[in-house]
Amino acid sequence: PDLQVVAASHGADTSVVPDLVTHLVERGVVKAAPRTHVRAASIRVHGIGPLSDLLTTSLRCSNVRVSTSTRTNASTGRADLVVLTDYLVADPRLVRDLHDAGVAHLPVRVRDGTGLVGPLVIPGTTSCLRCADLHRSDRDAAWPALAAQLCQTVGNADRATVLATAALALNEIDRVIRAVRGDSAQDPAVSPSTLNTTLEFDVARGAIEARRWSRHPECSC
Repeated sequence: PDLQVVAASHGADTSVVPDLVTHLVERGVVKAAPRTHVRAASIRVHGIGPLSDLLTTSLRCSNVRVSTSTRTNASTGRADLVVLTDYLVADPRLVRDLHDAGVAHLPVRVRDGTGLVGPLVIPGTTSCLRCADLHRSDRDAAWPALAAQLCQTVGNADRATVLATAALALNEIDRVIRAVRGDSAQDPAVSPSTLNTTLEFDVARGAIEARRWSRHPECSC
């Protein structure tokens, strides 16, 4: 297609380009680039709610393998990334299982009218969700009790916030997919923005704030 664009820009007949390229390859003038197999990334969407529905539907239109789960004891294998959707706090048992299995995971939820995406956890490389909980507990001793209630609570927000949060999450998921395919090694700009970071999207203000998370000294990750 690029050669046809160039041919058209010079006023040439674009219909002859495919045959010309074939002829040059057969004569050994040019070499055909070997076709490389690009593995389809495997994404699992875990949760029940509007974000789960939106992300699953959108990802199924992409060149990825998509699966869904709702049970806490769902299998942790066969996925490059598990997206933890809708619940305000991810179930700690599932989070532990994912971390122990070395499976990357990304929380996506809405809270108090704000979309929250991240942090993206890559076990053994980044801080983890327990690190974030421990940091919260340092600031608020009541956090562990509150978190136990929120892990069964689906966040609510207006339609615009839910859609915007899903879009922001899809952008991050796309960056993970490109990393799986090796694209990020060639272009660091496509690296995920949620590494050790939660993106907080306030649709009303049109602002995205980044909350950084460091490893907690009391966490074993």
